[in-house]
Amino acid sequence: MLQDLIQLQNTRLRRHRIWPSAAQSWADTAMTGEWKLVQPLKKRTVRAQGVNNAGVVKAVPRKKIVAAFVSRMDAETKPDDMIPHIASVGIPDVVCRKITPKDGKIFKTAAFFVSCDEKH
Repeated sequence: MLQDLIQLQNTRLRRHRIWPSAAQSWADTAMTGEWKLVQPLKKRTVRAQGVNNAGVVKAVPRKKIVAAFVSRMDAETKPDDMIPHIASVGIPDVVCRKITPKDGKIFKTAAFFVSCDEKH
């Protein structure tokens, strides 16, 4: 029974490493470098696009935008200060959101998510 349990455990773990033979010890295996690099499994993402033929489930078309991350601005800068500056360059209808730090962190600079219509 103990041999069966050891065999089962070795079978599960053998997928990840090259195990030493019965004549070798773990120290011998570590010294020879007979280790195999194992790639982690990738999560599979399932996404639906378009319209269902049955007409029950429908996708909403996305608004095509150009998005940018603007960082290292003065901490006192506000989104209302950014919009006229970008509009003066010739890009109207800009949406600007200040990014707030997570977990109560405090930074010395400000960062913004800036987006506009794709045609600009």
